[in-house]
Amino acid sequence: MKRPLLLGLLTLLCIVAGSFSLIGYLTGQEEQRTRQQWEITLRSLADQQGGQIGLWLQTQQEQLTTISQNDSMRLYIQRLLEQQDEGQTELAQLAFIRNMMINSARQLNYEPASSEIGANIRQTAGASLGFYSAGGRLLSGNAGDQLSQSAVLKTFQQVVESQSSQISPVWQSEGVSLIAIIVPIMGLPAFNTEATMLGAIVGIKPFNQTIDPLLRNSILSIDSLESAIAQTEDERSVFITPLRDGSQPFSRTVTLPDHLLQQAGSSMVDGQNYEGRNTLLVSHLIPDTSLQLLVQVSRSEALKDSQVYKAFIQTLVILAALLILALIYAAWWYGQVLQHSRSNSLITEQKNRIAYQSTLLSAINDNISDAILITDQHRNTLFINKTLADKLMLNADDANGKSIAALLGSNYADQLEPLINQAIDRQQSVTEEQDLTFRDTEGHFHITAVPIEYQQTSAAMVTLHDITSAARSQKQQSELQQQIITSLMNAIDLHDPYSANHSAKTSVLAKAIAEEMQLNKADTQTLNVAANLCNLGKLFIPKELLVKTGPLTDEEKETIQSEVIHTHRILEGITFDGPVMETILQKYEYLDGSGNAGMMGDEISHIARILIVANDFVAMISPRAYRNHMEPRQALDIIYQLAETKYDRRVIASLFHIVENRMPDELLNS
Repeated sequence: MKRPLLLGLLTLLCIVAGSFSLIGYLTGQEEQRTRQQWEITLRSLADQQGGQIGLWLQTQQEQLTTISQNDSMRLYIQRLLEQQDEGQTELAQLAFIRNMMINSARQLNYEPASSEIGANIRQTAGASLGFYSAGGRLLSGNAGDQLSQSAVLKTFQQVVESQSSQISPVWQSEGVSLIAIIVPIMGLPAFNTEATMLGAIVGIKPFNQTIDPLLRNSILSIDSLESAIAQTEDERSVFITPLRDGSQPFSRTVTLPDHLLQQAGSSMVDGQNYEGRNTLLVSHLIPDTSLQLLVQVSRSEALKDSQVYKAFIQTLVILAALLILALIYAAWWYGQVLQHSRSNSLITEQKNRIAYQSTLLSAINDNISDAILITDQHRNTLFINKTLADKLMLNADDANGKSIAALLGSNYADQLEPLINQAIDRQQSVTEEQDLTFRDTEGHFHITAVPIEYQQTSAAMVTLHDITSAARSQKQQSELQQQIITSLMNAIDLHDPYSANHSAKTSVLAKAIAEEMQLNKADTQTLNVAANLCNLGKLFIPKELLVKTGPLTDEEKETIQSEVIHTHRILEGITFDGPVMETILQKYEYLDGSGNAGMMGDEISHIARILIVANDFVAMISPRAYRNHMEPRQALDIIYQLAETKYDRRVIASLFHIVENRMPDELLNS
C-alpha cells in the first residue's frame, strides 16, 4: 500500500476516534442529567412509601402506648404482681386485665384467626395481643405464649433493658410474615419516686397484608419500577416482601453497599439487582427498625431516550466512516488488480503445493484406524475416511451430501447432534464417550468434535476412536472393586450389629450431599469409596466395646476412634483413584482442632468435611447399644449448633436441604 493511502487511512481513524470521543462526552452529559432526574423521582417515591410504612408502625405503637398508660390497668397490674409475689391471687384484677386485653384486641384488630387455645399447643395466629410481666410471665393473651418466638423474645429483652418501646424484626410463621410491637407498662409513681417497669404489651400483626398495598406504584407508568422491603441482618439483607420475579418473602438475600446500610438519603446506586439486571436503586431506612425500603427501575428503560440519541449519532458517524473506507478500499483493490499479473506464478506454485498436501492427507486419512466424519452447519456430510466407509459398507464418495441421519441412522444422529452443535455454533472442541453399532457390532467410542473451516464452510470434524476393550476392562475392574467393598462392609456389619449398614447409609448420604454441592465426578467417586471403607478398622476393635450399653471411658473412646488407624493399615497397600486414604484419616477431625490428630480449618479437605458430617449424622439417627436412634430433625439441630466450631457451614446447608426435601429412604430405615 502506497504512503498516501496509508496516511489517508490513519487520518480517517483519527477523525472517527475523535468523533466518538466527542459523542461520548455529549451523550454522557445528557445521560447524567437523566440519571439526576430519575434519582429525584425514585427518592420522592421512596420517601412517600417509606413515610406511609413508618406512619403505620407509629400508629400501632401509639395505640399500644395508649393502653399501657391507662392508670387503672397499671394499678391493677401493680397490685396483681405484688399479691402474686405473696402467694395470693386476686380474681378481680385478673378479670380486669383480661377484659382490657380482649376489648383492646377487638378495637385494634389484634384478634387471631381462632381464639381457642388447645392444651400444650402453641398457636401461630396472624394477629395477637398479650400482657406480660417484666420477667416474661404471661398475664393474659389471646394466642398462647408469644415470647416462644425468638425474634419477639429478643425484642422483649431489649424493651426490659431500655424501658422504651421497640419494634421487632419481621419473621415468618406458617407462610405469614409477622411483626411485633412491644410497649413497656410503667408502674404508677408513688410519692414523687421514679416509676418502675411492671411489664409490657406485646402486639403481633401480619406485615405483608398491610405493607404490600403501600408498595404498589400508582404514579409512574413504567413496567420495571419496583418497590420492595429488605431486612438487614449482619452484612446481608433479606427481602421480606414479594418480588417481581415471583420470589416469595424471605427467599432472596442481597448484599447492599455500605452507604445504603449506614445512612438514609444516600446517593442512588447504579448496579445489578437481585436478578442480575442493571438497575438504578435508592433506599429509605424505616426509623426505629431494621427495615429498608428499596425502590429500583431498569437502567435500560430509564435511560432509553439518551441511549437512543447516542446510538443515532454513532450510526451517522459509522456510515460516514464506512463511505470513506469504501473509497479507500476501492483504491486498494485497484492497486491489487495491477499486481495480479505478477502473482500468477505464485498462485500456480501454491496450487501444486496444496495438491501435494491433499494427496498426503488423503493417504493418512485412509490408513488410520479411527473413523473420521466432516459435516457442515446443516448437518450434511462433506467427507468420511476409508475406515468409516468400511464400517458403513459403502463408498466414501457416496456419503458426500447425505445427512448424518441418512448415513448413520436417526438414533446415532441424535447422539452426535449436541456435539456437532457445540463445535460449529459455539466454536468449541468437545469430547464424549458413547456406544455405537456398526455391522451389528456394538462398540464403545471416544468421540471428539472439532470446529474447522472445510471448503470455505464452517464445519465440524468428528473423530470416532474405538475404546471398547479398554472400557470393558475398566468396567470389570470397577465391578470387582465394588464387590470387594461390599464384602468388607458385610464383615463390618457382622462384627458390630449396632452399626449394621452404617457404611452404606453414610455412603448414600455423602453422595446426596456431594450432588447437592455439585462436586465433580472424581471427588464424588473418592467420597463414595471412602464412605464405604471408613469403618473397616472396626474389625480390630473388641466387640464387647462396640456393644457396651454403659458410658465409655476416655480410654475406650480413644480405642474406638483408633479405627481409622487400623483402616489405614489394612488399605495402605492399595492404590486408589483419588485421596481415599487421606479422606478416611480425617474422619474424626473437626474445624476447631478438637479431633484425633488436631487438624483444623483448611487442613481438612473439602471431601473429608462432607464425610465427617455424613458419618456423624448417620451415627446420631442410628440406634446404638447405649441409646435409641434420634429423629433426623433432632440430629440436624445438634449438628447446626456446632456449625461455628466443628462442621463446614456449606455442608450443613446441603444436609439441611436434603433432610427437609429429599431424605433418602435408606436413611429412614433405622
